[in-house]
Amino acid sequence: MAAVVESVGLRYLSLAGLACPVTIRLPEPLSDDELIAFSYRNRRYRIKRNADGELEISSPLNTKRGHREMFVGARLFDWPDVHGGIVVSSSSGFTMTG
Repeated sequence: MAAVVESVGLRYLSLAGLACPVTIRLPEPLSDDELIAFSYRNRRYRIKRNADGELEISSPLNTKRGHREMFVGARLFDWPDVHGGIVVSSSSGFTMTG
């Protein structure tokens, strides 16, 4: 369930001590520039905007999960040579369109 933030000056919103994961629903979705600035100010966290404009915030990966991510990434690295397309890291930012 999303936490609803009714009125917030994102300039002052701190995520320090946040129990993750959490989803935050803002009155208005952030623009791309606002999301980038907010993410930059809160680099310690993994911040994503879902299709509904909510912010999904989670803690950084622990060592075991980070190792698993790299293990899978290493195996996918050659995928484009065989099947075409591209492979990007989980930290890549992009906008889904449909």
